[in-house]
Amino acid sequence: LHSARAWALMAGRDHVVPEDLQTVLPHVVGHRLQAAEAGDDAQRLVALLQAVPIP
Repeated sequence: LHSARAWALMAGRDHVVPEDLQTVLPHVVGHRLQAAEAGDDAQRLVALLQAVPIP
């Protein structure tokens, strides 16, 4: 969440929007996730984030 806040500040906002999380999350948690099958974990994380509807 800290990185999403920093991203929002760099964009000139004092609040975080869902797109901030979608942007920074693959870079922040990608190294913590491992897929059961070989492949690009970062791409899978991005696909997962895009599949979740933003309220």
